[in-house]
Amino acid sequence: MNNKYLVLISLAIAVFSGPLSAQGVIQVYNTGNSGLASNTVNAIDADSQGRVWVGTSNGVSVYDDGSWTTYTTNNSGLVSNNIAALVVDMQDNVWVATISGAGMFDGSSWISYTAANSSLSTNMLRSLSIDNQGDPWFGTSGSGVDHFNGTSFTNYSTAQGLAHNFVQGIAQDTLGNMWFATSMGVSKRTPAGVWTTYDDSNGLQADVLNLNDLIADAAGNIWGGASKGLSTTGGGVIHYDHSAWTIIKSHNTGLTYNDVKAIAADQMGGIWFATDGGGVSYYDQLADTWTTINASSGLPNNNCRAVGFDLHGNTWIGTNNGLARLIPIEINSVDQQHVTCDTIMGTISINADAVRNNLYFSIDSGVTYNNTGQFVNLTPGEYHVAVTDSVAFVYGPSLIIDMLPVKQVSIGQDTSICDDETITLDAGPGFLSYNWSNGLTQQTILLDGATLGIGDHVFYVSTLDSNLCQSSDTLLLTVSDCLSVQENTSHVHISPNPVVGHLSIHSSGIMKQVEVYSAEGQMVVRKSHIGGDKIIIPMENLGPGVYFVVVRNMNGSTMGKTIIKK
Repeated sequence: MNNKYLVLISLAIAVFSGPLSAQGVIQVYNTGNSGLASNTVNAIDADSQGRVWVGTSNGVSVYDDGSWTTYTTNNSGLVSNNIAALVVDMQDNVWVATISGAGMFDGSSWISYTAANSSLSTNMLRSLSIDNQGDPWFGTSGSGVDHFNGTSFTNYSTAQGLAHNFVQGIAQDTLGNMWFATSMGVSKRTPAGVWTTYDDSNGLQADVLNLNDLIADAAGNIWGGASKGLSTTGGGVIHYDHSAWTIIKSHNTGLTYNDVKAIAADQMGGIWFATDGGGVSYYDQLADTWTTINASSGLPNNNCRAVGFDLHGNTWIGTNNGLARLIPIEINSVDQQHVTCDTIMGTISINADAVRNNLYFSIDSGVTYNNTGQFVNLTPGEYHVAVTDSVAFVYGPSLIIDMLPVKQVSIGQDTSICDDETITLDAGPGFLSYNWSNGLTQQTILLDGATLGIGDHVFYVSTLDSNLCQSSDTLLLTVSDCLSVQENTSHVHISPNPVVGHLSIHSSGIMKQVEVYSAEGQMVVRKSHIGGDKIIIPMENLGPGVYFVVVRNMNGSTMGKTIIKK
């Protein structure tokens, strides 16, 4: 398998219809619904343009944003249709290993390398990998491994220290060591040419020596997949951390099946195991968790042979019954409070599932992420929902948090009255509802000093405007004992009562202001700056009913009297 790590970029992907599960969305391609050359898929890789290259038993197929192109021996210079391995190098050259030799596609034509036209040791090739220098290495069926330096091939076999000449997997670790999975164990070759073999004599069990594939992860650790064969306990996964080997079996881990055909490491450090009978196992090294993707999840079947990744973070799984594309993240729902009322801020909540753990959520085009999916205290504006696991990005809806103007209520400044006076508090028109602290629900309330009693009284009102936004205001009303002073210093005569036309008011003192209130507490007449002891108040325009007349004298005294208007 390929040991090249893709450099993934942040591209948006569309979530389309397909089988849904906690793993995301799975799209299946086969010869019946696509341009795939064969349903037997042996190898998968992607180039820097986002194209996915698929090696099958009947040629090479290329998936490019929904369109397919296939190369076979009939329409190109492909060396053989039976592709055992396929790798794209850093220059986007496509290399293949086949049963008839090696091939390389440079973007315009295929070049073939065979034992007849080059120094290739044999045409029977089984595996392929590209080292850090960009050189391809080919594992053979019986002749060891061939290294191509761009000009000629160099062969390494058991004569040099290779464990066995059947080489099914090749990888290079972070120290530059080359690793080879053979049918009799694992061999390592250092850059200095020193060979070491690992088998049942130094760390491995006999039932894991027949290896199908091998990779090195980003930390340089080695992972190998073994063939189960006819044994009920054979096969599984081997793992080397440069100090000891660990044997992983289905009975002691979450590995779905012990016959492991292919292994791949993604950009997040997750390890994918394609098994021949149990589907695919995904291992999250950081969380130490296993996830199984199989036919029940939406794969074509459980006989898997290859795993690869594209630039969008999708995982591609090859089986002997077709090809599956797994989009690993699915946004399940986005709950939001669209509207804010001035200082009451909006909220967005994202709910998503993924095959990988450690999801990250964003609502500002990827600038800031959190791992909860909860965003509160949002100011007005447009928000773009995004979910990522640092490999795959899924973009959801754009949401608008609107700022609605709040109609503010005011009932005036703190004030005071005498205990024989009344006062009207007015919350103003235009609100859907009014809720006063004394339980009343109208726009204005009339307060009587005698009823309230001497002292401080707090009144507040809460309103709801047409946008369903709330506002409130509070007023402190002080009631004073000034009745005796008023009675001793002032006397007011109001006539006639009942009144039909004009109302005549006579005061023993100099009047400052006269106010007339309706029974609902609304001021209907006010005469200010009187400066005399007599005044005529016209009442013709007022409807019949009960009114309250308040006379305020220059000496500070206030008198009130109820009258009836006919």
